[in-house]
Amino acid sequence: MAFKWKDDWAVGNEMIDFQHRELFGAIDNLIAACYVGKALDVINKTVDFLLDYVVKHFNDEENLQRSSGYPDHQNHKKLHEAFKKTAKELGDKLKAEGPNSVLIMKINSTIGEWLINHILGEDKKIGEHLRTKNK
Repeated sequence: MAFKWKDDWAVGNEMIDFQHRELFGAIDNLIAACYVGKALDVINKTVDFLLDYVVKHFNDEENLQRSSGYPDHQNHKKLHEAFKKTAKELGDKLKAEGPNSVLIMKINSTIGEWLINHILGEDKKIGEHLRTKNK
C-alpha cells in the first residue's frame, strides 16, 4: 500500500501538515525501496531518516502543544513515546534481518496506519484547538 498524502488528513497548521506530508513520503520511499530490492544500505538510510524525522516532528508538535496551552498535551506525548519505541523496534528488525515480505507488510501497516489513525484521531484535535485559540 502506498502512502500518498490526502488533503483530508490536514490539521490546518502549516508546520504540522508539511511534516506529515514528509513522513508519508518517507514511509512510501521505505516501502518502495524494500519492494524493489534496493541495497540494504539504501534501506537503512531511509529507515534512519524516517526515525529521525519522527522524533523531530513529534518534538515540534509537542512544543506547539505546550506553547498553545493544548490541554491534552501529556496524553499526546505518551502516544508519541509509544510510537517512537515501536518504530525503532521495527527499524532495528529491518536492519538486522533485511527486507522480507512479512516485515514490509508489518512496517506498512504498523507505521503507516498508526500515523493515519493518529492524525485523524489526535492531531485533528490540535488543529481544532489552534483554530479556536486564534479566533
